[in-house]
Amino acid sequence: MGQFGLGRYPAEINGLAEELDELLDEIEVRDAGVAQFEKVGDRLFAMTPEETEKALKFLSQTPSQRGKALGKLDDTSAAVLILRARYLCLMSYKAMNFAEEFFHVPGQGYRSAAEYGARLAIKASFAPPGTSVVRRFSPYSRPR
Repeated sequence: MGQFGLGRYPAEINGLAEELDELLDEIEVRDAGVAQFEKVGDRLFAMTPEETEKALKFLSQTPSQRGKALGKLDDTSAAVLILRARYLCLMSYKAMNFAEEFFHVPGQGYRSAAEYGARLAIKASFAPPGTSVVRRFSPYSRPR
């Protein structure tokens, strides 16, 4: 059998979520994102299929591609796009950690594996709370 575990994927995906958070400061739209989140709360992440696809596309882009995409948006729209991509990225991180739990299954029977997976799935929630997506203050700024 091949190597078990997801290697660096979960850590790299979490790093990408942090990169998106930093981007809010780089283009100076954190305040607009916080204001929008305070206005609508977790509904900010209740996306239509089109909005989800837009956020997923943004998530998969290189920094230069993201810069071009953001250059066409006002501050609020840019912040919302970044936050939605970050939300999906954090969801992916949680899903990767969930998947990694299944690497403890090899050697068990299929029925045992099915039960184990079902127990994990019942407790699983991949959606991160909005307050972990939208940081009111930059963790990257230095005190003055």
